[in-house]
Amino acid sequence: MKKALTSVRKNGISIIFKYMFLKHVYRLKPIVSPILFESINMYLRLGYWPNLKKPRTLNEKIVYQKLFTKKALFTIVADKYKVRDYVANKVGESILNEIYFVGNDAKKVNFDILPNKFVIKANHGSGWNFIVKDKSSINQQNIIDKCNSWLKQKYSINSKGYETHYDNIQPLVLFEKYLYGISEIPFLDYKFFCFRGVVKFIAVDTEKEKTPNRNIYDTNWNSIEFSWPDFPKKKSISKPSQLAEMLKIAEVLSKEFEFCRIDLYLSTDGIKFGEITLTPGSGWDKISPQAWDRRLGDFW
Repeated sequence: MKKALTSVRKNGISIIFKYMFLKHVYRLKPIVSPILFESINMYLRLGYWPNLKKPRTLNEKIVYQKLFTKKALFTIVADKYKVRDYVANKVGESILNEIYFVGNDAKKVNFDILPNKFVIKANHGSGWNFIVKDKSSINQQNIIDKCNSWLKQKYSINSKGYETHYDNIQPLVLFEKYLYGISEIPFLDYKFFCFRGVVKFIAVDTEKEKTPNRNIYDTNWNSIEFSWPDFPKKKSISKPSQLAEMLKIAEVLSKEFEFCRIDLYLSTDGIKFGEITLTPGSGWDKISPQAWDRRLGDFW
């Protein structure tokens, strides 16, 4: 398989092959090993055949962790509801966002008592979220149906990968307070990439209703010259006034992991916790220039 893929690339038709094959590659999942399936995905998405026995790049190490590091704590912190207890025990409850409703049946939500703006998310996966900015404009039944469809899905199947640490989470849907940014429009999402409890760099995303822009900074807020091509850079973002405190929170929350990403928000309600992510991008997000994939892997 590896030789065949390399041959295709050398023949100058790799881009066409990539999109044709990605469309159907998930059909291979039931019939090939997890290592081969992940390797094919990484080759098509990242442009190199990975070494998952001796990983060196950041993406290789993320995929290695996804496939081979099985810890009960991974499932706890991946659970967007149970992680709240973990966070409260580590840094206190003040950074937790307010929850209006949590349950396993969205039919039980009383929309009448909800504010005009709120955020909906499922606790057992990634990308299952919805922002309501005007309650009067929504179809409540559509919202209920969307939430209950999330609750019936298993994330490792939905995502087509092997992020199986989500699979033992009891599915719930959360309705949370809508947060307002303090100085930047659109709202900013600060992602702290932590290696053995130390923040090495920070990605800053704009709000997520569309594909976000993403800038990358070191801990002194100097711009770092690499990017994720799927998340184009934006104009320079000002250094947050509470950066030192956010760094401290991220490092405390990440102490028990060789690698994780801690997401925080800086809102009018203060610093708020977003999530702990153990396998960002599932190890499939291309990094440019490619040499940075290896340089970032050296932090691990």
